[in-house]
Amino acid sequence: MINRAKNITYNNLAQGIYQLLAILAGLYLTKYIIINFGSELNGLLVSTNQILGYFALVEAGISGCVTYALYKPLYDANENEINSLLRTSKSHFFKAGFMFICLTITYLFFIIGFESHTSLDKQDLLFFIIVLAIPKLLQILLLSKYLAIFVSGKKQYIISLASAAFIITNFLVIVISTRTGCDLAKVKLFAVIATIVQILVFAGFFKYFWPRYHFSSSKTEDKLKNRNDVFWNQVISNLIVGLPIFLTSILLDLKTVSVVSLYLLLIHSISGFISIWSNNLIPHFGEILISKEKYLAEKIFKNYEYYYFLLLTYSFGCAIFLMPKFLELYTKGIEDGNYIQPGIMKACLLLGVLNMIRAPGVVLMEADGRFKVTKSQLILQLASAILLGIFLASFFGLLGLLSGIAISQLLRNFQTFSYTGKIYPFINTKNTYKYLVVICLSLLINHMTTLIFEPLFTGYLDFVIYSIVVFIANFFVVFFIFEYFNDYGSIKIIMKKLK
Repeated sequence: MINRAKNITYNNLAQGIYQLLAILAGLYLTKYIIINFGSELNGLLVSTNQILGYFALVEAGISGCVTYALYKPLYDANENEINSLLRTSKSHFFKAGFMFICLTITYLFFIIGFESHTSLDKQDLLFFIIVLAIPKLLQILLLSKYLAIFVSGKKQYIISLASAAFIITNFLVIVISTRTGCDLAKVKLFAVIATIVQILVFAGFFKYFWPRYHFSSSKTEDKLKNRNDVFWNQVISNLIVGLPIFLTSILLDLKTVSVVSLYLLLIHSISGFISIWSNNLIPHFGEILISKEKYLAEKIFKNYEYYYFLLLTYSFGCAIFLMPKFLELYTKGIEDGNYIQPGIMKACLLLGVLNMIRAPGVVLMEADGRFKVTKSQLILQLASAILLGIFLASFFGLLGLLSGIAISQLLRNFQTFSYTGKIYPFINTKNTYKYLVVICLSLLINHMTTLIFEPLFTGYLDFVIYSIVVFIANFFVVFFIFEYFNDYGSIKIIMKKLK
C-alpha cells in the first residue's frame, strides 16, 4: 500500500510538472506563431494537425489493449508472455504506420485536385502537410510501442519526463529557427528533432528498468484481446476531442479555427491538470480489480471521487474568474482575429466541465476492460454531437456548434453514471449525484459573481495579484462547501493528526 501511494505521488508530481511546461510553452508558442505568421497560418497549422491526428488513429487500440493485457503478466512476473505482447504490439504499430502513410498520400492527392484557399501556393501547402506528418509517423513506428509497458508498469512519470523533454526541445527549436528567418514549414521540419529526443528518452529508460524485456520475441499473440473494441473507443474518443476544431474548419473559416483553438488550449490545460489524478490511478484500479480486493477498491474510489470532484470544481471555478481577463492581456496586439468572445468562452468552459465530470466512472470502466460498453456510449455521443452541432450551427454559428456538442456530452454523462452505479456495488450513487449538484451550484455562483464584480487592471502584475486572491479565496470556499457535504471528514482527519 505504501509503495502504491509512493508510486502515485511520483507519477502525479511528474505529470504536474509536465502539464505546467505544456501550458507555458503552448501559450507562448501559440501567440508567437500568430504574431510571426498570422492567424490564418496558425488556423491552417491547427486544422492540418487535426486531420493528420485522425489519420494517426490507425494505431488506436493497440497501446490500450496491450496495456490491459500486460497487467496480469507483470503482476505474475511472466517474462515470456510480456515479451510476446511487446513483440505483438511492435508488429501492429508497423502495420499502422504503413496505413498512416497511405492515408497521408491519399490526402495529398486530394489537396492536389482542389484549389487552395490559403495564402500558401499548392506546392508549399503539400510540403507543409508532409512536414507535419513526419513526427506523427515517427511516433507510430518508434515511440508508441513503449507506452503500454510504462503505463501498465505504473511508471507514467517516465512518460511525463519524455514528454517534458519533447516540449523543451520543441520550444527551443521553434523559437530559434523562427528568429533566423525560417518560414513556418521549415520551422516545423526542424522541430522533428524534438520527437527524436523523446524516442531516445523512452528507449533509454526502457533498457534501464526492464533489461530482460524486449520487442524481438519469436512468439507473438495471434489476436489481442478486445483489440477492435479498444480501437473504436480510441478512434471515436479522438474524433470527439477534435470535433470542435474539425467542424469549425468545415463550417466556418481558419481565423475562427485559430480563436477556438486558443480557447480549447486553455480548457485542455485545465483538464490536463485535473486528469493527473485520474490517469495515474487507472493501472492501480486495474490491479485492484484483478486481485478482487473489494474493500480496498471501495476505500480508494470513495476518496478518489471526493477529491477529484473537489479539484474539478476548484479548477474550473478559478478559470471562470481568470480566463476572460487573461485572454484580454494575452491577445493584446493581435489584430487579425477577434479573440475576445465571452459567449464562446463560456461555451468552451462548459464543454470542459461536462467532459471531465464523468472521469471517475470512466476510470473504473477502462481499468476493468469494459471497452464494449464504452464503445456504444461513444458512438451515441459522436453521432449526436455531429448532428446537433451542424444543425444548431446553421442557426447560431459557432455558439450553436459548441452547444450541440455540449448536449452530446450530457447524454454520455448520464449513460456513464447510470452504468457504473449498477455494475460496481462499491459506488455510492447518492454521494455521486450529491457532488454533481454541489459542482453545478458552485460554478453557477462563481459565474454570477463575475457578472457583479468586474476587476480593472492593465498589466500582468495586476493579473498575478488578482489570480493569487482568486486561488486562495476559491480554495477555502470550495473546500468548506465540499467538507460540509462530507461531514467534515478531511478536517476531522487533519485535526486528529495535529493532536
